[in-house]
Amino acid sequence: MSIAVLPGEQSQGIGQRLVAAFLEEAAKRGLQQMDLTTDKCNNASVNAFYLQQGFSCVHSFVTPEGREMNEYRIDLPVNRI
Repeated sequence: MSIAVLPGEQSQGIGQRLVAAFLEEAAKRGLQQMDLTTDKCNNASVNAFYLQQGFSCVHSFVTPEGREMNEYRIDLPVNRI
């Protein structure tokens, strides 16, 4: 699954709202943490965005095709019903 914001619509908080809604729904469904991957190189704004959203970079790796990636993780609140 991927999320993206059109370049002309960036810096308006849309990405923050998308990520927040996604994480909220994941928590409602009982997930305890969320992982994601994104390009490591030439992608500073996206990597910074995920850090600002509370994700931590837990691992960097290179795909078989030679693509450098970062893996991020965030713990989700326990949904107590």
